[in-house]
Amino acid sequence: LYLLKQMEICARGKDLSKENTYKAVRIMPKELSIDWRNENNLLMTTDHRHFIDYVGNFTLYYAHAQDENTLFQQKKKQIPKDININNGIFEFEKWNTDSIQKRSQSLFNAYITKLWPDLSNPVS
Repeated sequence: LYLLKQMEICARGKDLSKENTYKAVRIMPKELSIDWRNENNLLMTTDHRHFIDYVGNFTLYYAHAQDENTLFQQKKKQIPKDININNGIFEFEKWNTDSIQKRSQSLFNAYITKLWPDLSNPVS
């Protein structure tokens, strides 16, 4: 939650409103239902567990957010559009390991290197 909030502050250029309570929610849930797999063209053999904790699989919601197991197309409609770091999610039709990797890289390039510039420099 801390990392997501810091990225959002960086995106806005100002602190987050104290009026809202935020929570971090996984887009792809820990346990995938058959419906989740079908909606996102994930094979039953796809091992998603490696990707569920990537930063790209998390999003900021207001505290009254829906259940993490909501299907992606429905969840996409519920993701707050006024939270800047959520914007890239709307580009995806399916949410799978490729989507998570692309969003993680996008967040890294856009925010992590600004928040912690030393991370963008390779260690010698």
